[in-house]
Amino acid sequence: MFADARGLSVLVTGGAGFIGSHLCERLLTDGAKVTCLDNLSSGKLSNLSGIRREKGFRLIKGDVLDAKTVNKALRGVDAVCHLAAKVGVKHYVEHPIDVIRTNVFGTYNLLEACRRKRLKRFIFASTSEVYGKNPDAPLSEESSRILGPTRIDRWCYSTSKSVDEHLCHSYRKEHKTP
Repeated sequence: MFADARGLSVLVTGGAGFIGSHLCERLLTDGAKVTCLDNLSSGKLSNLSGIRREKGFRLIKGDVLDAKTVNKALRGVDAVCHLAAKVGVKHYVEHPIDVIRTNVFGTYNLLEACRRKRLKRFIFASTSEVYGKNPDAPLSEESSRILGPTRIDRWCYSTSKSVDEHLCHSYRKEHKTP
């Protein structure tokens, strides 16, 4: 991810989640300063128990949908690892609008703020769900997306993450966001 993280200041969105908390730990071990932004809707403070008091670690309880919070979290940051997302089958089925809104507008808020601040790097965590029902294995970033009908709630997550991928590529193309 980073050839040398020493001295970098990295924002990890969704940093209290399972993967995010391990990423925060690793970045701290590698010498980075880490800001974790998490609304704790699925992440847990207990995932951060081993690092919460570490020098160079900062936790901001907030949401990627709140532009003011995003701007606060980006203060002094060099790079972003964006893992925050509304996940889980229960959410897809019961609250598909919230899944789409959180995933797409949260990513947009971060990319727009990063564009203004001219950050060194933006790393986005997508999902294998973007490939849908594609039977080919192994999958690659060049694999086709084969999704079912839009009336099936499962595809709202896949589609929102795919839109996020398009946003990232578009920001790189139009604004040179690294």
